[in-house]
Amino acid sequence: MIKAPALSCFLSALVLSPLCALAHDDQKLEFTPFVGYRLDGDFEQTDPLTGTETELSLKDKSSYGFIIAWPYSDQRQGEFLISHYQTDFTSHNPVSFSANNKIDVTYMQVGGNVPLTHGLVPLSLSGGLGLTYLAPKSSRFDSESKFSINLGLQTKLPINEQLAFRIDARVFATLFDSDGELFCSEQGCIASVSSDLWLQGEITAGLSVSF
Repeated sequence: MIKAPALSCFLSALVLSPLCALAHDDQKLEFTPFVGYRLDGDFEQTDPLTGTETELSLKDKSSYGFIIAWPYSDQRQGEFLISHYQTDFTSHNPVSFSANNKIDVTYMQVGGNVPLTHGLVPLSLSGGLGLTYLAPKSSRFDSESKFSINLGLQTKLPINEQLAFRIDARVFATLFDSDGELFCSEQGCIASVSSDLWLQGEITAGLSVSF
């Protein structure tokens, strides 16, 4: 199992330096709207009648959002990211009420990136920390806000001095208490997690504009 404290310490170093530089850096900002595709995201579901556990998954679907980046030193950047998608619960339990319910999952993260390679296709290591907001569309169930972190790779291909094509691949890890229950109502909770981290992957592409 991935140890959350070790990941948090690594990402803190990546996040805090660019944040400290934000207040006094007068170089250009960069704005990147993007579209993407979100992958994975499984929960557990217990049948209230039999006690049998089944898988409650989220469908892989398209996502969208934006990144605001600012330079702080030696080609490094600080970043603020919001990424959102709406998807459906899919359950292997045929009597599950949740089979046709939708949920919004939004990541709000602050972090940065550091260059790894320089060349025709330059690569940078990205990371950050913030919140995951999970909001079932049904008003019967409570929304959830959890601490989360992300780690990934990105490349930017310049088009001209102000524009660049940016591609990112990230893994988001949301921190839960083991065996914690989720999406609760007066009738009970519909999901739970069996580990400390809930993982989703995302691939995005966008156009970066410097100003």
